[in-house]
Amino acid sequence: MEIADLATPLYCVIMRSLLPVAVLASAYLHAADPFDGINPAGSAERVVLEAVRNHLPADVSRQPDRTVRLTFLRDLGARTQEKISISGAFVSDAPRPPDLRARGINIPGGLSLSDCVLPYVFLAESKLGSLTFSGCKMPGIQLESVHVATSLSFESCDLEGQGILIIGGDAGDEMFVDTSAGSSVWIVNVSKVPKLFVGGNAAKVRIEQSTFSSLSLIPRRGHVFDSLAIRQVTVDGVLSLSGVDAKSIDLSLSTIASFDWRRANDTWPDELLIDGTQIKSLRVQYDLLNYRVAPSEELHRNALDFLTHAKYSASAFTNYEQSLTDRGRSLEANETAFTMHEKWRATQFDCSWQASPGHCLWTTTIRLPQVFFDLVQEYGFGYGRTVQTPLLWSAVIVLFGFGVFRSEDLMQPKTDKHPTPYSRWWYSFELFLPVVDLGVAKDWRPKPGWRSTYARIHQLAGWLLIPVAIAALTGGFKK
Repeated sequence: MEIADLATPLYCVIMRSLLPVAVLASAYLHAADPFDGINPAGSAERVVLEAVRNHLPADVSRQPDRTVRLTFLRDLGARTQEKISISGAFVSDAPRPPDLRARGINIPGGLSLSDCVLPYVFLAESKLGSLTFSGCKMPGIQLESVHVATSLSFESCDLEGQGILIIGGDAGDEMFVDTSAGSSVWIVNVSKVPKLFVGGNAAKVRIEQSTFSSLSLIPRRGHVFDSLAIRQVTVDGVLSLSGVDAKSIDLSLSTIASFDWRRANDTWPDELLIDGTQIKSLRVQYDLLNYRVAPSEELHRNALDFLTHAKYSASAFTNYEQSLTDRGRSLEANETAFTMHEKWRATQFDCSWQASPGHCLWTTTIRLPQVFFDLVQEYGFGYGRTVQTPLLWSAVIVLFGFGVFRSEDLMQPKTDKHPTPYSRWWYSFELFLPVVDLGVAKDWRPKPGWRSTYARIHQLAGWLLIPVAIAALTGGFKK
């Protein structure tokens, strides 16, 4: 048999045995490259793809074509669990589109863009491990229902006078927003965000209907917000305003566990709204640079300044008062209550919102009885909070009674029997005290005339003032 006749069957046997190996090797090689099928469109995208393969950040600032398509990033992010970090790119899906719109982006590893140029960005219904814009230039960005597993960050971005709008969504770790001058930040209906930090030189900041574990605002030194609104926001921890100065601050309808405002100066905003705000712990300080801990008396005085300079809010006053009561600081709690009533009375004569002088006069007139009754409660009864006020008036009335009932000649016995010897001191005192029998008032009464009428007023005053004094002494009621 010729050697050639043996070679052919042997070759077939070898090839058949190697075929499964080749198939497995091909499948392995194919599976080892998760980016198979991604086609970079330019030099910048090729640099990004190679960097992601090698787990490195990509710098495309020196590439002739710096364009990186968002669709390319979407496809790339779906193939890796690594963060995609790019610097110096122009992110777009067309040569120069007016804006960049995308939905359903899923990049589990996260996306970081540094010193990049973008058109107006609209991103909705997307999930990312993290999302960072650092030193980027773009005419605004809008995020709707974007869920970020760790952090969402805007660091030193130039928004060209536009703003950041975040609607819905959440961040598992934190949100960090540091923007350029003249821009605006609007965050609405976000939840499950442990930390929110807002800094930079934004002209307007508006945060609404959101929940945070903590919220901090630290603008650049000397910056003044045109407006700062934190409305219908729940902060489970600390809301910290460090060096914040604004023309208008609105904290209406928010629930804040601890409010800490370190002010750079003693100038109050033109408008400070706290209507319906619930603040459990209130701290206002003026020493931005020293960061000293102010004495409790100073903190209390600063808190009252804050409440009185703000538009009147009964809930803010009562919550602060309750926090003082819980800490056993009853005198300061009472002072807060008195300050609240003074602030309320001042608002009753505010006609700045009235349509006409006649309307103002009518409104003021119908409110006069309410104000008068409130004044009587404060200066006559101390709102039932202090025992000094009713006792002082009691002493005045008893002493006045000494003069009214000064002589036995002005009195007459109630019976023909021998009455108790008359004493003007004991008579005035017994007549004033409710349900007390000292043996004088039951035997004597004033002769008919004005003293007889005053005796009833004297007795009625005792029925009003003594129970109030007892209640204030025992803590029986507080208004």
